[in-house]
Amino acid sequence: MLDEVKITEIFFMVDEFCKEYNKTVNKFSLSA
Repeated sequence: MLDEVKITEIFFMVDEFCKEYNKTVNKFSLSA
């Protein structure tokens, strides 16, 4: 069983990844 701290860390990692991903996608959309 995962402890809550681990879950929170993973959640923030995924959240940061999504933000970066969206920035990249937006750049490609604007340049296209």
